[in-house]
Amino acid sequence: MQSTQRDTVWILGGTGVVGQNLLRLLRAQELDRVMTVSRRPLLDGSAHLARNLADSGSDFPCTRGDIVVNLTEQTSAELVGTVLQRGACFIESSASPDYMMAIREMARSVRGPGFLVDGCGVAPGLTNLLAYQVLQTHPDTRALEIVVDLGLGKHAGKAALTWFIRS
Repeated sequence: MQSTQRDTVWILGGTGVVGQNLLRLLRAQELDRVMTVSRRPLLDGSAHLARNLADSGSDFPCTRGDIVVNLTEQTSAELVGTVLQRGACFIESSASPDYMMAIREMARSVRGPGFLVDGCGVAPGLTNLLAYQVLQTHPDTRALEIVVDLGLGKHAGKAALTWFIRS
């Protein structure tokens, strides 16, 4: 995935815990154009758009070459279709089978230059953030074993557990 400084990285759900960590990591990489999108306000002065991503009429001004990271299971399939038609890369982090299938169906039906990267959920996403943090704190680490327990917590829920067992 090659990006230029002109391209924007959009973090959908950027006010949540994972979104804020991703924002911090991207800023550390000196990316100039990172924008968070969420229904909640972001008060730290970062570039932010307030949008209800579950609303099928919701939109944001992404363009060809942008990277859109979806950290919500609320982004409408219609909005995903618009993003793909505009030529952006849409990275999906969901672990819910029904939601992922709706996004995949939308991606199959769209004619445009954008593309969908899915299956980037809890195992690669959160564990990569954890591994990155461990290596920053302990640079001599040679191996790291991460165990993920997909329980019935607030954000994991039955969908994540079902997806994990089926996979």
